[in-house]
Amino acid sequence: MYHSWNSGLKSTIGLAVGVLLACVAFVAQSAPAGPLRGSMSAATLRSSAWRSTSDLEVLDQVSRNVHVVQLKGHLFFGNIHKLSDYISDLMVKYPELECLVVDFTLVVAMDSSAADRLSKLKYVSYVCAPYECRLVFTAIPSAYTRFLRVMLVDESPVFHVADDLNDAIEWSENELLRRYKVESTLQKEPSLPKEHAFLARLHNLSPAQPLSVLEKLLEYFDRQVLHGDVQVSEGAMVGELCLLTGEKRKTTVVTMERCVVYVLTEARFKDMLDKDSLLAFVFQGIALRYVSLRLQYVGNRIWETKCLPI
Repeated sequence: MYHSWNSGLKSTIGLAVGVLLACVAFVAQSAPAGPLRGSMSAATLRSSAWRSTSDLEVLDQVSRNVHVVQLKGHLFFGNIHKLSDYISDLMVKYPELECLVVDFTLVVAMDSSAADRLSKLKYVSYVCAPYECRLVFTAIPSAYTRFLRVMLVDESPVFHVADDLNDAIEWSENELLRRYKVESTLQKEPSLPKEHAFLARLHNLSPAQPLSVLEKLLEYFDRQVLHGDVQVSEGAMVGELCLLTGEKRKTTVVTMERCVVYVLTEARFKDMLDKDSLLAFVFQGIALRYVSLRLQYVGNRIWETKCLPI
């Protein structure tokens, strides 16, 4: 009986020592690596939100004031302090930063001490507040509902929780546009008030073009009122690439409510090419801006889905 009890005690001690050594090995391996996968300026990142030319011009100038930090692996008491230290150093090195995005997409696990340290980042004044920098947490794993609830409590104008990186970039862009964008006005009122909105949209897409050129371009469009059952974004353009390349249409416009649609048919476009090549060139430039936005969106998604290193 005594021998059996002694063997059981030794087995228990052996298991305890093994667990302890495993914990020590985990801390020793994970702590030096740190929780940071990488970071980059958002100067080359854009959200999927539709932006006018004037918006893009503003963002091209100030989006470098947004910085994205991507976390990885296990967050625990042995390495989470490196994030706070990195953010503090980043603020000192780049005091002009206005939005700091912390991305949790690659986080595998997080212990309570790390969650507590992260939750304090929104309150600790020495991290971002002295620099008037907004803090954005994005892609917090759904398993950490308690941590997410803590983050959402008392959400302020200087702190935001986003669903994914695209949402975080869009929120940061909106903050920059709210601060820096100056509303432009047309040089003169168009002859038809109902066409004012469309002319204003064309003016945003081609600010270098005089209003007389845009009015001539508008003459090639047919103004229609349609009904449908699929939502489209205000100011969106559909089918322009196929019109320019001569390919078969790959998209369809349908709306959820009564709306005004300006249609440029293939016949009218050929008419434009024959009679006024300058207008065709202006239209091609507008179409290429939309294509550029869509390609940039794909590039952002490659970065977000970890296909390429930062």
